Amino acid sequence: MSLSPFPPKLGQYLRECRIAAGKTQNDISEALNFSTAQFISNFERGLCGLPYEHWEMVIKLCKADKEKVRKICMDHYSDLYDQVLGL
Repeated sequence: MSLSPFPPKLGQYLRECRIAAGKTQNDISEALNFSTAQFISNFERGLCGLPYEHWEMVIKLCKADKEKVRKICMDHYSDLYDQVLGL
């Protein structure tokens, strides 16, 4: 099993939050000054990570639970380190 260096479940969770908050991918893109919504789409599908400097704003815009975001990340990175260390 090979794990991504970024947590794909984070994109899935933030997508659910974005939709529940009534925001579009374009809304998030514009708030982050991205030229298109494609990056947000790729992030939500687990194809790329979101730069750390944008996390706080995306969490706020999507009305996501910071503790849930933390747990998703901690679980992912714990699994990644276990794999790297052969645990």
